[in-house]
Amino acid sequence: MKIKSDKKRELILQVAKNEFLNLGFKDASLRNIAQKINGTTGTIYTYFKNKDEIFRALVNPVIIWFENRFNQAENATDEEIREGLNSMDISYSTWLNRGYRLFISLTEQYRDELNLLFFKSNGSLLESFKEDIIQRATDRGIRIFRNFKRTSEFQGEVVSEFFIRNFASFNINLIREMIKQNKSKEEMLIMEKEFTQFLYKGWKALVDI
Repeated sequence: MKIKSDKKRELILQVAKNEFLNLGFKDASLRNIAQKINGTTGTIYTYFKNKDEIFRALVNPVIIWFENRFNQAENATDEEIREGLNSMDISYSTWLNRGYRLFISLTEQYRDELNLLFFKSNGSLLESFKEDIIQRATDRGIRIFRNFKRTSEFQGEVVSEFFIRNFASFNINLIREMIKQNKSKEEMLIMEKEFTQFLYKGWKALVDI
């Protein structure tokens, strides 16, 4: 029985990442990857079932990052949500700042993986990743504002699903643009300051706290 080598698996992933980044998932070739590792497609199939499984292995850290944050939000109790919303009234700019710093940290740590998911995943099982996380963020936002409406502090109109979805899309597209334009950390910090200042007054006016 042939023993699998962790080094060989990592080499396949390293070469496959470059192949996907250069050509995209759809045009990437297992045959080319095999040649570059001095092996055959059979060598690759020893470690991975197919091209999709290789792609998933490469971007899985980002998927886990989003999954952990969605699970944390979705498992929060109504009381925890209320406490979080009430804290926004005190320092919403700080709350925004923390959120954008998370995005910057994500972008710094997983620049290539985000590039793969957002720009190179056409034809893969993960090509709808962007829309999937926007939908989950929308569902989370709807729950938050429904809870907010039940509290005595809320005096504004009901925030529409259309707005919540577009705000979620705005934030995801912000990450995409940081990747697409290859922004440095310094440039991303300027972005964070600008958007925090802009969104602070706009959001406060919207919910009329």
